[in-house]
Amino acid sequence: MRVLLTLRDGLLDAARISDECAFAKRNVNDTLTSLVTSRVVKARWSGNERHFTAYQDKWAALLEVGPSGKEMPSFVSWVHLFPAALEIIAWLDDEAEAKDSDYLVSSRARSLMQCVTRDLEIAGIDVSPKRPAPGTAYLPVFAEAVASVLAMMHAGQLVHVADGVTSTVTAG
Repeated sequence: MRVLLTLRDGLLDAARISDECAFAKRNVNDTLTSLVTSRVVKARWSGNERHFTAYQDKWAALLEVGPSGKEMPSFVSWVHLFPAALEIIAWLDDEAEAKDSDYLVSSRARSLMQCVTRDLEIAGIDVSPKRPAPGTAYLPVFAEAVASVLAMMHAGQLVHVADGVTSTVTAG
């Protein structure tokens, strides 16, 4: 339901929903079929595939988030954002103790970002450099990417950063 209520891409197929939920497509499809049968969500056929959507206005009223579905929280692809953020945090923790040159750190940062780019892009974060950044010039680009990850997590109301201290708050 989280995906159907917050993702504003219109009708969604079971494959997209299962990817965002990290469940098997068959299980998601069975659940969605049950929800359609009980008239909790709507479904339409497009070719040989079923596409689903929720009654957002009714759900907004039920969840008391506002009079319409436009008041629902924005979608955040947590299933893609968390693993990438965890890898970045672990890497930063390891690098904090390293005493290597900026060039080596920059090279490892570039390798890290190549590993997590797919998940970050699916989560809606563009980490491609806006300009060429050879050698140590990549470190500011990496810092911008990390700031984008933190901003996305903050927008999803998962973390709050104040005075250099990160604290967990209730996700929206």
